[in-house]
Amino acid sequence: MAEIRFTIKRALPTPSAASGSFEREERELLWSRCRVLFLTGLAISLVALGFRLALPSSEPPLISGLLRLEFILGVPAHALSFGLALGALYLVGESRRFLGTIAFVTTAFNLALAIASHAVSYPATDPVFGVSLILFLTAAFLPWPTRNQVALGALVTIWYPALQLLLWTSLPEARTFWAEQGGAGEFRHHLISGVIGMAILGGASAVVSQTLYSLRRTAFTAERLGNYLIHKELASGGMGHVFLARHALLCRPTAVKLMRANDREQETALARFEREIRVSATLTHSNTITIYDVGRTPDRSLYYAMEYLEGLDLQQLVERFGPVEPARVIYLLKQVCGSLSEAHSRNIIHRDIKPSNIFLTRRGDVYDFVKVLDFGLAKQIEGGGTPTITKPGVLFGTPRYVAPEMVYGNEKVDGRADIYCLGAVGYWMLTGRPPFTSESSVEVVIDHVKTAPKPLSEVSELEFPAALEDLIMRCLNKRPVDRFQRARDLEAALGAVPLEDPWSRDKAEVWWELHGILGERPLDWECFFPDDDVS
Repeated sequence: MAEIRFTIKRALPTPSAASGSFEREERELLWSRCRVLFLTGLAISLVALGFRLALPSSEPPLISGLLRLEFILGVPAHALSFGLALGALYLVGESRRFLGTIAFVTTAFNLALAIASHAVSYPATDPVFGVSLILFLTAAFLPWPTRNQVALGALVTIWYPALQLLLWTSLPEARTFWAEQGGAGEFRHHLISGVIGMAILGGASAVVSQTLYSLRRTAFTAERLGNYLIHKELASGGMGHVFLARHALLCRPTAVKLMRANDREQETALARFEREIRVSATLTHSNTITIYDVGRTPDRSLYYAMEYLEGLDLQQLVERFGPVEPARVIYLLKQVCGSLSEAHSRNIIHRDIKPSNIFLTRRGDVYDFVKVLDFGLAKQIEGGGTPTITKPGVLFGTPRYVAPEMVYGNEKVDGRADIYCLGAVGYWMLTGRPPFTSESSVEVVIDHVKTAPKPLSEVSELEFPAALEDLIMRCLNKRPVDRFQRARDLEAALGAVPLEDPWSRDKAEVWWELHGILGERPLDWECFFPDDDVS
């Protein structure tokens, strides 16, 4: 999982690439946080003021004669500042230009008040509690840049000694007080220790602010690919990761595929990924996965968004529920033939037809709706020519479902290779096992080239028409010329298989509801349609 997160972090847009959206979300969060902070500060100040008026303190400030000043610098001034800030907040709305200013000015003013009030009342002690409370509340609560927190730290570090020196030089009462405490030496010691304490508090709050601000920005970018908000990983394969996501505005569940490749394989993987996108985008058959969008990350990696499918693939179907009844096999294979027929008519071969690339889902009230996935190994036959393996010794496809002619680079490969693979998929559905079961991939490939698979009737426990067995075994012929020549021909042959009780939409609906394959919507997403422009 750590590798996956690194892949996402490396490939997703940098903060600047998504800065408009991040700043908008940051602005909205800052406004709501400021409102909470100002309302809380106002409420606390008013409660403290009520107690202060009802129960006046019997202890005058240590610097005599400054009781009125201390009172003015205390809770009334705090309450007034929070009230004014709250009013300004509603006046400016969510204008980013003023939100940060209001928050900073209000926080700085209350820090200055806290230091001044404490200096008048308790000049021999440092205002650590009040200063640290305000500094760390803003650092942890307000989503603003670290420079604001650094400025607040600098303010307290400068304001504290400046105020102490001002009181020392301008008020005889202050000098008298410090004379009683030990004289100028004690004052200097107190001043130095106070400056060091304020500097430490300011620096620590800046570190907290920087850490949390970076985490917010990292979390924002780590969950986003372009306009798509990433929720979780769905699958991982040789060519990339697939994530469940939603469009930021359309709020539509979407599957986003992100290319995965190391630097050495980057060029080849990029070319294959681009081919997958181009090929998939040209296909319009309802049983072929639909591509919505495509984009690049700042490091030039590709990703594309496609329709999100709820359900299960044929690999999962057989593993969970066992071999599939023949009528349903025919119902599903006919849909795959429809998708392949369109692809072949455009001189496109899939080259990786296998159970996990055939997905069963629901479309409207239609269950058992097939979607053919992953055209990552698809090849377009230019001008009716013959595609060959790009690199000698490289085998395209999945060994357990690979056509014999795909094993050799000098063999002709056309749509009949997909028909062979589809026959192997039908074999899997009817028997619960692939045509060849050797543990060694090399031996499996050799079997595809040289060994005839056992007849279905010798392997499967199901009863099925002889015509169905014949057409599946015909698909698995070693020589392409001995197979069905077109997917359309196979589809017609499947439709001609005699069945006493054909599979239907009603049966499919009952099966899906019985097994509870489809749950609720994958995410309880709340959609927002802001009036402001989307960057």
